[in-house]
Amino acid sequence: MSIDEDGRILLTSKKMLYPDGTLHDLQTPAGVSSFTITESDNSGRPVGSGTAVSGGRVAIVWNSDGSVLHTRAGAYPVAANTAGDTVGLVERTTTTGYDTGFWGASGAPVIFPYPDPLAAPGDIYLGDNNIVHALWVTDDYRNTYWARWSCS
Repeated sequence: MSIDEDGRILLTSKKMLYPDGTLHDLQTPAGVSSFTITESDNSGRPVGSGTAVSGGRVAIVWNSDGSVLHTRAGAYPVAANTAGDTVGLVERTTTTGYDTGFWGASGAPVIFPYPDPLAAPGDIYLGDNNIVHALWVTDDYRNTYWARWSCS
C-alpha cells in the first residue's frame, strides 16, 4: 500500500514489512471486531478504520511496530504524523454526517473550517510540524490547488 522514509512497507495483508525482511502484524485494538487499513505515507505510521464490538466506527493509529498507538470512536483517519497526530473524518454530534478534524491521542478533535483538507478529492499530507498540505480539486475537476492548514 505504501512505503515510508525508513523503508518499511505497509502491506494490504495488515502487516508491515521491515527492510531486514521481518514482518510485523498490525494489532487489533481491544473492543474492535474487524478493521481495514488506509495507506499513510507520512511517517510509516499506519492508520485504519475498525468496527467496534458495540457498533460504530473506530479510527485506529498504529506504531511502526504494529502496536496500537490510539483509537477514537466515531472517526475515520486519513493520515497521521510521527507523533500520532491525526487528520480525518469525525462524526458530527448534532446532525448526521462527518466533518474533517484534527486530533491527537487525547483531547477533542478540532474541526477544520470550510474549505477543509478533505472537502474535495485530492492528496493529503500531515507533516510533523502539524501543517496539513492538500491537493484540492474543484468539484468540476477543472482546477487544482495546493492548500495548507496549520493545526495546533
